Amino acid sequence: AFSYNWLHFKDGIHNVTAFSYNWTLGWVGTQMAYVSTEPPINVGFVIDTLNRVFFHQLFEDGFFNGDPHPGNIMLLDDGRLGLIDWGQVK
Repeated sequence: AFSYNWLHFKDGIHNVTAFSYNWTLGWVGTQMAYVSTEPPINVGFVIDTLNRVFFHQLFEDGFFNGDPHPGNIMLLDDGRLGLIDWGQVK
């Protein structure tokens, strides 16, 4: 499975430090553990929801937003998606 841990800068800094330590002083002492923080959002759910919305617009409603890009999609605090900038509806 693909891991989204690269999104976490803090984890990356810690893991680089742990790697350096484990390959130098870690040989004689206790090794540092690597960390992995869970992603803050369910990326698969967001992508699935966006696909359902855009396919519904196109194939069932007959119109769609002609300018879909990440700047026009908002992830709300309660988990819903907000679509903005409907200036290019076709």
